[in-house]
Amino acid sequence: MQLTITGRNLEVTEALRNYAAEKLGKVEKFLDGITAAHVVLSVE
Repeated sequence: MQLTITGRNLEVTEALRNYAAEKLGKVEKFLDGITAAHVVLSVE
């Protein structure tokens, strides 16, 4: 699965990337055939 992570008003660190990939790995089990995901992290 291709994972794209975008940060709005924050820097996306390696720890945030790993956290998002871990959470999406769990979702991937239920969504058979998913090829890509786009995560947007923002701070207001």
